[in-house]
Amino acid sequence: MIIGLVGALVIMSATMKLTHAEELVTNFTKWGLIDNLTFIGIGELIFIILFIIPRTSSLGFLLLTAHFGGAIATHLQHEESFIMPAIILTVIWIGNYLRNPEMLASFTKKIMDIKAIAVLGANGRTGIEIVKQALEKGWVVKALVRDKQKNQTCKSQSTSH
Repeated sequence: MIIGLVGALVIMSATMKLTHAEELVTNFTKWGLIDNLTFIGIGELIFIILFIIPRTSSLGFLLLTAHFGGAIATHLQHEESFIMPAIILTVIWIGNYLRNPEMLASFTKKIMDIKAIAVLGANGRTGIEIVKQALEKGWVVKALVRDKQKNQTCKSQSTSH
């Protein structure tokens, strides 16, 4: 339901831009953006279509967030109320969260929950130590080396502990 509301709001906004509604022409002229009015309207339509389609919703969400963040910045730059783009952006975030709660999962994970590491130069003095410590902690290690013969040194030192 919220996705439908977001869709309606953004489609209405895009339609007003594409039809060059008088109020928008006045504002976009004042902001020096009148030449971009149609382009911005087309962008809004593309972004909302991507957002509505489940397979492309993450890309649409990212693009809509950037777009309405820019709208907020434009209003602030011209000392105007930014309430409407902020409300639309908030509804976009709420709708996306309700449809896809794991979107915020990266904010709740602790950095130490990740137990994998790639080590460049893993057969060098520092690299060997990093590999050794990571393996001791039970991490998955991807060791990247230039010289495969030196790789044997890395393997013997990391597996001996």
